[in-house]
Amino acid sequence: MDPGESLSILPGAHRGLALALAATMVRLPKASSKEKNMAEFQLPPDEYLSAQEISDLHLRLQELLDGLVDQAKGNLQALTDVRDTDADALDMAVNESNRDFSLRLADRERRLMVKIRAAIQRIQQGEYGACESCGAEITCKRLLARPVATLCIDCKTQAERLEGRRRVF
Repeated sequence: MDPGESLSILPGAHRGLALALAATMVRLPKASSKEKNMAEFQLPPDEYLSAQEISDLHLRLQELLDGLVDQAKGNLQALTDVRDTDADALDMAVNESNRDFSLRLADRERRLMVKIRAAIQRIQQGEYGACESCGAEITCKRLLARPVATLCIDCKTQAERLEGRRRVF
C-alpha cells in the first residue's frame, strides 16, 4: 500500500508531515510466524479490518515508533549539548523559550510512543480494532487516520462532548 493512499484522509498539513515522516521510515523484516498466526482471525468484511489491513497497520505503527525513537535520540542529544554563553538577556530568553518548546514537543512524542506501544500490544493480543468502551469494531477509515485509536467514532464523540462540558466554567 502506498503511504499516500492511506494518508489521503488527513488534512493537508498533517498529510504532508505524515508523508515526510513515512518517507524517512525504514522497512522492517517480514512478520514472524507468531504475527502471521495472530493475523489469521477473521473480522467482518466491508469497512472493518481484514487480516492484511491489521498487518499493514502493525507495520505502520512499528515504523512510526522507530521513527519517533530515532527522532527522540536526536532531540535528546540537542537538548543536552553544552549551551554557549549567550551575549545578552534577550538571547538567553529566546534560547530558553526554544528549549521549553522542544521539551513540550518531546513530551508529546513520548506520550504518542506509549500509545503506539499499547496499540502494538493490542494487535499481538488480538484485541486491536475493538472499542474499549462499547466493544464494537472500530472502522478501518478511523484506524487509518488514527492507528492508536481505542474508541469507535461514536464513543469518542460522546467522550469529547462530556469533556467539553467539564471545561465550561
